[in-house]
Amino acid sequence: MGGFAFADSVLALATINSVKINGAENAVVEPGKAVTATINVSLSGSPWRSTAYHFGVGIWNCVDTPDHPDGTTAEELLLINAPVKTGTSDVSFEVYENNDCTNGLGVASVASLLSAVGNAFSSGIGKIWLYVAFFVLITIVVSYFLWKNKRTTR
Repeated sequence: MGGFAFADSVLALATINSVKINGAENAVVEPGKAVTATINVSLSGSPWRSTAYHFGVGIWNCVDTPDHPDGTTAEELLLINAPVKTGTSDVSFEVYENNDCTNGLGVASVASLLSAVGNAFSSGIGKIWLYVAFFVLITIVVSYFLWKNKRTTR
């Protein structure tokens, strides 16, 4: 998986230095479960008062974060829910000057890959059960053909 994709900003009022999901650049989580996003931002021209995020091309969600003054580097921890759909998603963040996610600071979105895995066969135990079921199925099929072959050769 890739890490971050930083795009150039037209207005350099803020720079997202890093984003971590559950403390890492990439995370594997269960669909729909809460995850933490840690965002580190350097401000140069405006305060930071809110943050918006979205997965893939989904709807932007606004979070009224604590206010951070201009000229500082600040970090916020957001609690967000992973997508319900199984698969890999990009999560994008943008910081804003106002508390209601208006007046964007010109920070281009930062994409961090987030894998959401959730079916029964994605975990180690699920894979073991899959192999056991496959082995049992093969054993039944082989036994059937051996039994049928034995009956036809008599």
